[in-house]
Amino acid sequence: MEWVYDNQQKEKELVNAYLEWGTLLKGIGILELQQ
Repeated sequence: MEWVYDNQQKEKELVNAYLEWGTLLKGIGILELQQ
């Protein structure tokens, strides 16, 4: 059970990191469009 839980935690962390990067890149893209 622990291993499954650990995998789910890692997946959540990956998704969170991906969303943070997506937000960051979107923000950069918007800034570049405004220039």
